[in-house]
Amino acid sequence: MRRHSILGFSVFFLSSCPKINSVKKIYYIFACFMISALIGNAQCTLDTSNTYFGFTPADTTLPVIIQGSQYDTSIQFYSAPVISDSTDTIHILSTILDTVITGLPRGITAIQNPTSTTVSAGGRFCLQLSGVTNSNPGKYNLGFSGTVHIVSLVLGDTLISVQALDTLIMSHGLPAPYVYSVWVGMPYVAPCNGLDSNNLTHPGVYPVATALPCIVQSVPYFQTVQGMVQSDSTVTINLPVIGNTNAVFTVDSVRIDSIDGVPNGITYGISPRVVLGGGKGCISFYGTTTDPVGNYPLKAIGHAWLTGSVYGQSIPYEKSGDLTSVAPFNGYFLRVVSTADSCHLYIDSTTAIKDYSSSLNARINVFPNPNNGIFTLQVNAASPVSGKVIVYDATGRQIYEQPIDVLGPYITSIDISRFSAGLYTLQISTPQGSAVKKISIQ
Repeated sequence: MRRHSILGFSVFFLSSCPKINSVKKIYYIFACFMISALIGNAQCTLDTSNTYFGFTPADTTLPVIIQGSQYDTSIQFYSAPVISDSTDTIHILSTILDTVITGLPRGITAIQNPTSTTVSAGGRFCLQLSGVTNSNPGKYNLGFSGTVHIVSLVLGDTLISVQALDTLIMSHGLPAPYVYSVWVGMPYVAPCNGLDSNNLTHPGVYPVATALPCIVQSVPYFQTVQGMVQSDSTVTINLPVIGNTNAVFTVDSVRIDSIDGVPNGITYGISPRVVLGGGKGCISFYGTTTDPVGNYPLKAIGHAWLTGSVYGQSIPYEKSGDLTSVAPFNGYFLRVVSTADSCHLYIDSTTAIKDYSSSLNARINVFPNPNNGIFTLQVNAASPVSGKVIVYDATGRQIYEQPIDVLGPYITSIDISRFSAGLYTLQISTPQGSAVKKISIQ
């Protein structure tokens, strides 16, 4: 049962207490509060089938904490009595944990069952994580501290810290039992609308960064982009037995938990949260920023599940953190400008290639202008012009798009009369450059 439902029941239960008259009312109220306290602090249930030393489920499969939404989940811990490899055997007698767990996102609390801080060898405890947070999206490493009483062939009978035990166990090539993380993510958004998935036939993001409407300082922004995840990727990994091996791995699925590099004030929603290899999803960026003018490179942070072949052996591999090699944001960026006019006069800082073509601009004409939202676009294409005609409103939001592929004189009618009066920007975007014209709807 969710925590807010339980609390709602307890409030209802308490509201009935004052209706009791007589001295018994005092005892009844006390009982109500006791029951309410027990209900409001419900603990997780121990899973006795868990025999993995450390926390389960794996933190990479833990449900993401969605900002502003009630979160309730349970994680289990098992203290294995014996840990061994080919050279050493470590016997654990007991673990004494501190009561404070650090690193949780604001608003998320952890209730331990049992409440005893001492866990005997072969013992278990669970943590109920619950609450609502508005902490920034990303990964939160939880901090556990305490001491472990161990007997080993190397150390003898001694007490060591939880962190020292983690280090010792990792030196034996095993996962550290007291290392665990949770993730905070943005709210989900509805499936993509208005994007032609046929335009995205290879891994990457559509529209391309240079064709994406700019974010104008202090002006509300909304833009949805669609991305396609790699189906395979060449990555260099370090496997303890094999060493550095350059291998092709098939991407089974990718989960994006957060996006680094977004300007302050601009938030985003991801749909779906997990995308299969070769699959597509969308991200909506929205909000207002006053950050400085410039490019803001984006980086996807999350988890990827891959399968590869190394020396003829099929090897599963998991990648967490920076997903540049498998997620679609490689080289992608958002642009912040001071005015909408400067959006299309963009110079790529890495190649110094201007995507604004004055010669192409001189060969297009829009009339009448001003107009009522219905106007004619005329192009005198002395050389091939192949690309897209896009219209943006004053905030940089794309409101119209059609393909163009012409040579010679070209005339077409465009109808955006359903939009309100104001200034609009028409852009012809081609691989050779872009041309822009201002349009006034009255």
